[in-house]
Amino acid sequence: DLEDLRAQAAALKVENQLLNRQQVEWRRSQSLMLRLAEEMQKNPSQVEAVADEGPTAAELELRKVLQSNRDLQQQIEKTQKEKEELMQG
Repeated sequence: DLEDLRAQAAALKVENQLLNRQQVEWRRSQSLMLRLAEEMQKNPSQVEAVADEGPTAAELELRKVLQSNRDLQQQIEKTQKEKEELMQG
């Protein structure tokens, strides 16, 4: 029983480290997203897409950041579910 608790504690420690790294990445991408949004507001003429040219570089970068945030959120939710299962089992 004590060995099971130690194994669970070790697994949770690794999981916590993973979540912390993901949180750092998420915060960094949020900062980038905010800077891009501010840039788009300050200089709309520089970031507006021309119909024939498609999305601007800023819009493409913002899309990447948003997708990364969604991916990280899904990974965090998955890891939290696994954590709950470990704690119950």
